[in-house]
Amino acid sequence: MITIPTTHFDKRGSHKELFDKKMLSEKSLQNVLRGLYVDMAHETKLTIIHGKIFHVVVDLKTKKTEIHQISDQRQEEIVIPSGCAYGYLVLSELAIVVKKGKGLALNQSIIQFDDPDLALDWPIKYPILSSRDKKASTYAEILAHIETRKALI
Repeated sequence: MITIPTTHFDKRGSHKELFDKKMLSEKSLQNVLRGLYVDMAHETKLTIIHGKIFHVVVDLKTKKTEIHQISDQRQEEIVIPSGCAYGYLVLSELAIVVKKGKGLALNQSIIQFDDPDLALDWPIKYPILSSRDKKASTYAEILAHIETRKALI
């Protein structure tokens, strides 16, 4: 049986849902920034198939930040623990990134890439963002939302 995965296109590139939405393939153009995506419940794995990216992981409890430049040359995989925010900027002309995890839904929370509370040092000031990423929440708003959800449990 052959199936055709759902693919979403916009000016930044495309994003394809693979294997019952447990994996995503994202094809992005240079200077596209995706994220900072938040998943409080699930680990996410990310690898780059083609190109080079500047990748950031932020622990939401401690604000500890890890920055990686990864490329298809190095065959690396990044494991993003639950409770972290992550995002990446495409450094090469084109990048293809594959992500695997349970929390890859389009309704993930997003933190502003340039939130002053996080003070992340991105290589460019004005990346290409999706309309959804432009409307991202602040770090403080995400923390308040997480605390509210904990209180309800």
